[in-house]
Amino acid sequence: MIALKDDPIWETVSAFGLPFRPFDFLSGMDIRDIKRSEATELDLITPERRIGMVALSALDEFKKRLEVRLRENLAKFENDEEKRRTDPLNFGTGDELLALAEEKIDESDNLTPEQFQEIKSVVSKAIERGVNIGFDSPPDDKIPLAELMTRIDRFRSLAFIYYNVGELEKATLYQQKAIELNVGRLLRRGNSYELIKTADELLANTKEIAPQIAKQILSLVEKAFEKGIGEKYGLREKADRILAKVRTN
Repeated sequence: MIALKDDPIWETVSAFGLPFRPFDFLSGMDIRDIKRSEATELDLITPERRIGMVALSALDEFKKRLEVRLRENLAKFENDEEKRRTDPLNFGTGDELLALAEEKIDESDNLTPEQFQEIKSVVSKAIERGVNIGFDSPPDDKIPLAELMTRIDRFRSLAFIYYNVGELEKATLYQQKAIELNVGRLLRRGNSYELIKTADELLANTKEIAPQIAKQILSLVEKAFEKGIGEKYGLREKADRILAKVRTN
């Protein structure tokens, strides 16, 4: 994947017929220079060879090429959007399929066995398309915040879906993962209000406080005290109540 700067290959790979970046819309293609000595070792150039200036296309010609490519990309984008909208099962993204599964659950008060299987099939397709990420990912302190929030939302969605189709073990697994990621996020980035609010919600939504949940709740409250808790919003009162209940249990 190495070529001289005046090699015609650069115009060949370019959607615009130009020997420099960008080579296409959203192509992700990039270049980097190498040393002349390396190019010589690879027999790409002789020691006495000098690279000349590359002639560029006329401006009007470039504008015409750009216009054609813009129209082609817009048409493709609109076509892909239409396919995802009308046939999400075959063309939808993983996130769109999760949303479809949740929608099917919300539309029915009592799911039939056939609907259970249909929803499970939709979730399986969503996972195949890359929606189930995070279990084998880098430590969450290395993940950008936006991506981390997306993963938390995905795990919550999967927990909701599996709970409603009766697969409680999977629902618990995904719910615990969502809680774990969210607690980790708040311990690093949350303010006192967010920390106490989350600890309070964890306590309220837990019938039996397992050791792991108790540890997470205590860590949230301790971090809030570390950051400073005042009387505003009743944070101190909530924190004291949470600590008393967790330690009593």
